[in-house]
Amino acid sequence: MSGLPKTPVLVEEGGNQCRKRTQVNNEQSSKRAKLDEMNVNEKKSNFSLLTPNSNGAIKMSATTIKPGVATKKLVIKNFKSKPNLPENYQETTWSKLREAVIAIQTSKAIAYSLEELYQAVENMCSHKMASQLYVNLTNLVEAHVKANIEQFLSESMDRQVFLKRMDDCWRAHCRQMIMIRSIFLYLDRTYVLQNPSIHSIWDMGLDLFRHHIAMNTLVQTRTVDGLLLLIERERGGDAVDISLLKSLLRMLSDLQIYQDAFEHKFLQATERLYAAEGQRLMRELSVAQYLAHVEKRLKEENERLLHYLDPSTKLHLAASQESGGLELSVYILTMGFWPTYPAGEVRLPAELTRHQDHFAKFYLAKHSGRKLQWQATLGHCVLRAHFAQGKKELQVSLFQALVLLLFNDGDNLSFEDIKTATNIESEEQKATEERVFQDRQYQIDAAIVRVMKMRKALSHNLLISELYNQLKFPVKPADLKKRIESLIDRDYMERDKDNPNQYNYVA
Repeated sequence: MSGLPKTPVLVEEGGNQCRKRTQVNNEQSSKRAKLDEMNVNEKKSNFSLLTPNSNGAIKMSATTIKPGVATKKLVIKNFKSKPNLPENYQETTWSKLREAVIAIQTSKAIAYSLEELYQAVENMCSHKMASQLYVNLTNLVEAHVKANIEQFLSESMDRQVFLKRMDDCWRAHCRQMIMIRSIFLYLDRTYVLQNPSIHSIWDMGLDLFRHHIAMNTLVQTRTVDGLLLLIERERGGDAVDISLLKSLLRMLSDLQIYQDAFEHKFLQATERLYAAEGQRLMRELSVAQYLAHVEKRLKEENERLLHYLDPSTKLHLAASQESGGLELSVYILTMGFWPTYPAGEVRLPAELTRHQDHFAKFYLAKHSGRKLQWQATLGHCVLRAHFAQGKKELQVSLFQALVLLLFNDGDNLSFEDIKTATNIESEEQKATEERVFQDRQYQIDAAIVRVMKMRKALSHNLLISELYNQLKFPVKPADLKKRIESLIDRDYMERDKDNPNQYNYVA
């Protein structure tokens, strides 16, 4: 019992202590909340000093300025001046690039990383040094190409060795230019791209190789002759290096000299080869064997086109194989069923005479006891003419073709020169003039009717003037007057009843 009164005292005292501690804690928490609120308001007021359009300048409020208190100012310092390039920067950087290019050309290790070299090129272009950089690079590549020509000027070198050395030089040049272009790629894509008159770095390398090596007379002659010899040996059945042929022919194509330097000579050699082979085999083989051999040759040439020849050669090669540039078709006329024609001997070109002889031998071998007599007056030709404005095909008689072919060797020929060269009789000239005169009469009649139909009525002088403007050949006034009288007789036009010097169109 004695212990019971103490218990509530302890409880009361403990309760008072808890209340006191709780009160103290509440006061501290309220103070912290007030401090936090003051800090937030201070931050808001500080941020409100900056306006959106003040560019960082401080706008001071009157309520925040307190007398005797120093205000803080935001100061923006001026930008630093543009850094200047070191002295001799262009010479130093080009020296580094030059050293790298020479290392590439001489197959040595490059002392600098490709990234560093590329960055050097970009820096020079950014500082307006691109023009001089391009000139320096061109001069450096040109000097290297010129130095390579010396190895090809020895005339005692074997052809196979010469071709192999040429192929090695070409392949090395391509590898070098690919590497150099990768380093100077920024120059190629900026300065060169903005100047259409300047070659790209790759084209510049091709142009220098073409000008200093491939277009050299001795080098080009030995290269083309060596290629033709390899092709001739391959056609004869010998084993040759096809990859070497393909690489060098691709080189000529890439350098854009394939047609001018190689193709023309190649087609001429092909014509000579098959002309000689055809004449020999026609005497040795039967017709069936000869045709089988021709079919075999055609297949072989198609395989060559696929393996190493340029596709542009296909059309010309097929023509030279099949006809040697000349096609001949012969019609056999039996005298019992066709009228007789006057015999005339004319001088034909050597190519046409050779084809006629081949056909005569072939025909007489099949039909013994017969006689062939060529009728030149019935012949006709299709000539392929090369004019300044393009190519044309002319369908003409044999006599006309013989005369036109003479002008391949001269621009001006007299009648006597043509007569002597072709052996065409003078009567042919008279007949030709009569046919031309008859054709021109029809053209004059058509022109007169065309003018009168449009004008309805016209004086004689004005009509003659109009005809001179329309007709494309020389004509005499007397000939025009004859054609006008002929049209009046045929009721195409009439004289005016009141003015005989005027003509009226008759509808």
